[in-house]
Amino acid sequence: PIAQFCKNDTIRKVQGCLGIKADGLFGPGTQAALEAKGLPGTQITQNSVDTACGGTTPTEGEAQVADTTDTNF
Repeated sequence: PIAQFCKNDTIRKVQGCLGIKADGLFGPGTQAALEAKGLPGTQITQNSVDTACGGTTPTEGEAQVADTTDTNF
């Protein structure tokens, strides 16, 4: 997890997805935007990134596989 007051590119990505100033600094504005999305505002996790940016993460015990198209119907 990424703690408050850290600065990096993942925070910048999440801020962009949240539609706030993307300065890469995890401060009060980022916290408020995460909480407005229904996420915990005290840290950024992979779930935070996925939820804010529209991705998904595998559930526990679920394998992570490459995105492929099944043409065998």
